[in-house]
Amino acid sequence: LLGIFAFQREGLMASPLALQAQVLLPLLSGIFGASSLLYSLSTGTEIPEQKESRIKLKPGPLALALLFGSLGGSVVAWIPGVSPSVAAITARLGRPSSPEEFLVSNAGVNTANALFSLVALYVIDRPRSGAAAAIKELMALDQSALVQMVIIAVLVAAASYLACLAAARPAGRAVSRINYRLLCLGVLAFLAAMCYAFTGLFGLFIFFLSTVVGLIAPMAGIHRTHAMGVLMLPLIVRYI
Repeated sequence: LLGIFAFQREGLMASPLALQAQVLLPLLSGIFGASSLLYSLSTGTEIPEQKESRIKLKPGPLALALLFGSLGGSVVAWIPGVSPSVAAITARLGRPSSPEEFLVSNAGVNTANALFSLVALYVIDRPRSGAAAAIKELMALDQSALVQMVIIAVLVAAASYLACLAAARPAGRAVSRINYRLLCLGVLAFLAAMCYAFTGLFGLFIFFLSTVVGLIAPMAGIHRTHAMGVLMLPLIVRYI
């Protein structure tokens, strides 16, 4: 209902800086951003001391986590309104999994989703991600361009893996010294300022409502993924 309310009144959003208003900015920033930050502040969350450790997974569970994650990411890349987080949760259904398996599965979901969103754009000419939408605006995606982008994506993924290994230790030492409360407050202020700059006072109102809705999930002990209904229901209503 919040999604329908926001989309039907998108015309009320007016940027004081004459920027292009986007209803998704306050909607998603509130549900998934501000609500998480406020909940962390209310529960007194602190960044724990970072310790170096190794992930130990047997080949069987590792392969299964990677397989289910990759399959989930490739499937949701074709479905409108379904995020990779839905695939990550679906990949864990029906079987117990450790935090390490979840990390592997989630990595498979995001990697497969990024690649197959390009394939979906080429095959059905419909963007299923922000990156795919930007590509569609910039160029016509033919077979040659698709192959080049997939190769580039694979190379970038390999380079990112090496960069992550190199940066992990210094980042772990630095993050423990961050004042988490000030960081959350700063990000909250930034989100509110961005919503006002792009969508005006009505956008701030949607941002506030979205934040309240986003807080329901952790307080009720359910996954915030269910809040994706804010996009799913308006899409269903529009296309039925």
